[in-house]
Amino acid sequence: MVMRNLYTYFSFWMLSLVLLGTVGCNKDKVEAITFGVSSDALSYKLGDSITFKFAGYADYITYYSGEKVAVPTASLLGNRYEFRNRALAKGKAILEFQSLLQNAGQANSLSLLVSRNFNGKYDSANIVAATWVDITDRLILSDGSSTSVFTPSGSVDVSDFKDSAVFFAFRYKAVTGQPQPRWILNNFNLTFYAKGVDTSNNVTNDTLAIATLNPVWRAVNILNNSNRWSVTTTQLAFVASSTPTTPDNEDWVISKDLYLNRVPTDKPTAVVKTYTDPMMAIYKPPPYTKPGKYKVSFMASNANATAQKTVVKELQIEISP
Repeated sequence: MVMRNLYTYFSFWMLSLVLLGTVGCNKDKVEAITFGVSSDALSYKLGDSITFKFAGYADYITYYSGEKVAVPTASLLGNRYEFRNRALAKGKAILEFQSLLQNAGQANSLSLLVSRNFNGKYDSANIVAATWVDITDRLILSDGSSTSVFTPSGSVDVSDFKDSAVFFAFRYKAVTGQPQPRWILNNFNLTFYAKGVDTSNNVTNDTLAIATLNPVWRAVNILNNSNRWSVTTTQLAFVASSTPTTPDNEDWVISKDLYLNRVPTDKPTAVVKTYTDPMMAIYKPPPYTKPGKYKVSFMASNANATAQKTVVKELQIEISP
């Protein structure tokens, strides 16, 4: 009886070693992905329900609808697989604002400057130490002929300052001996128009608001602390004294660091399946809300703690009005 129990224990122990050896030899092995996808049609009417049919198996399935979001934000532009890793984009950065000049006796009292190497310390010493490029000649500024009608700046292309952090600054300078000008700036918008070509050679255009007004701007006094820029959520204003004996003024209002062509990566529309979910035969996403041609992408993966295999299956879907 004892011998039989020992034999049984020995047999179990040997079997355990074999199983452990098998697991050890295959711990890095990931099964090949057999996942496939098709749809019941390739053309649909707006609002139609779409059924995607799955075949085979995958541990994880992620769905990209190929759409741009209705309202782009700093955290999301769309659900397009080809832009899932895009952080910088080609395109144009356009600055627009409006200006109003009063007491227009002194010329060139307002300038717009840009710096790539300002260190973000908002004091006179660090402003002077930075390199600033004057781009005032790209703008249309109020000439003071009207004291109540704002002048649009025009669409100012500042794309040449992309690919790194930049700071924008409005510099006010006026001298004593005559009334000093007053400036009011509003409707400030810095927008990046991202242009990319997806894997189907379709041109995509994404509009991303980079900056408006407050809290982007900070005022810094250089000369004459009695006057300085006023920053609100609706305008930047420098209201100097009209008294001719007012001392010389130099004041700056500087933006925070801005990245003109940095864009958020596109995100999946939905995670369809995780490892613990059973494999499904069909998937019905919400209907599309706009007509157009969409490249639908399903990213399927098998994975363990040390390895992963991934395939992407794509379909071209057209939505008509």
